[in-house]
Amino acid sequence: MYRSLSSLGHLFHKIARGVGAVITQDYNEANKKRGLQWAASRVVTNAATGQAFYSVIEVGGKPIDLKRREFAFTGSSIEADIYQDPTYTGGTIGAVYNANGFTPQPPSFLFTLKSGVLVTDEGVKFAPTIYAMGPTSNQSKGLSNALYGSNYILKPNTSYLLKFVSTDSQNQDIAVRIEGFEGDLDFYPE
Repeated sequence: MYRSLSSLGHLFHKIARGVGAVITQDYNEANKKRGLQWAASRVVTNAATGQAFYSVIEVGGKPIDLKRREFAFTGSSIEADIYQDPTYTGGTIGAVYNANGFTPQPPSFLFTLKSGVLVTDEGVKFAPTIYAMGPTSNQSKGLSNALYGSNYILKPNTSYLLKFVSTDSQNQDIAVRIEGFEGDLDFYPE
């Protein structure tokens, strides 16, 4: 709700007297309250050395701020990339969860997230490679969820390939979580 100029003046007067306050919130909190922030996850088990796994975000009519890419793994390392405009077929639409209990579940976003796609061309590399490395000793092998790469702006009506590869010398389990915001941005390139 927007306040009139006179009520804003009254609020600022109360703040100056120490009997009022302005409450602020960060971008993530505001987007979650608006029902526009989402998350998805997947896990693969027994990933062989060099085995690649793909997901595709088919962006709808609104941009996506891909806010987080998190990885956890039981071996020593993985690599991950993002590509724009891949060529692929098939796939299964994955579950996407909204961080707001007031919005319908599943939420009605404009984008789709697919896994199990058959990729014939990865497309154009969109972001720097993530090299995630964990300890290699048997006592502490693996890495729990850690954030790698954030705030990649995905343009509307475009597909993006999310790829990760097991680079451990032995098979390992890999967990992935992504989080994003779909909607109008506060700043658009000219």
